[in-house]
Amino acid sequence: MHVFIYLYKILTFLVLPVGLTSVALIGICFYAWRKKLSLKYVLTFVTLFLYLCSNPFISHILLQKLEKEYIPSPTVQGDLIAVLGGGALNGTPDIEADGGSLGGGSMNRLIAAIRLQKRLHIPIVVSGEDPETAKAKEIMLDLGVLPENIIIDDQAHTTVMNAEHIAAICAAEGFKKPIIVTSAYHMPRAVLCFKQVGIMSFETFAVDYQTDFSDSSSYNKDMFVWLPTLGALKNTTTAVREYMGIAAMQLQWL
Repeated sequence: MHVFIYLYKILTFLVLPVGLTSVALIGICFYAWRKKLSLKYVLTFVTLFLYLCSNPFISHILLQKLEKEYIPSPTVQGDLIAVLGGGALNGTPDIEADGGSLGGGSMNRLIAAIRLQKRLHIPIVVSGEDPETAKAKEIMLDLGVLPENIIIDDQAHTTVMNAEHIAAICAAEGFKKPIIVTSAYHMPRAVLCFKQVGIMSFETFAVDYQTDFSDSSSYNKDMFVWLPTLGALKNTTTAVREYMGIAAMQLQWL
């Protein structure tokens, strides 16, 4: 049975895009070195770069470092729940006739915000773009959040704009301590954005975790963790984008 599982994983790896591309590049590299082609160094660099970016072990380390920076507290307190938008899908089937749905990250953020609202009995502001914000409001109403506890900001196109608009809402409505709700990997950059716009008193509630916190040592036991995957490439891309955003904001303060 174990042999069958291993064979299945190996065959699956060989036919999926990342695996097939990796094997092809390795073959091309061997050919280039054997024939002493001038492109051999470039091909080797590209192959190694692709492998490192799509390696599950490396992507896990890069992403989890971000996710561990702000661990949510079950006793979090504040006077406003600030949900940062994460995107939506238009035209998809839904229980409502107008269709559309929130992306996975957006839904995780919203559900966490609704659960917090049920415990703390404070308003929720959803900051993002329409139709995501409209769908979020629809879902909140369906799940029992009262209209007077819903604030919608549908003009924020970036994380900096999320922070600016929420800061303006806090100033206008008298909120003193917002609870920032966003994906765990996104929280470090979001915190910098809120500090940049002058909000220094806030709480964080990270959600939508992409890495497993239970046993990182399993990455040293499973041989298949060293095979490149599309999921790992996606996670590495997400992590690098966040690190670049953080670096760009820090450079602005120099």
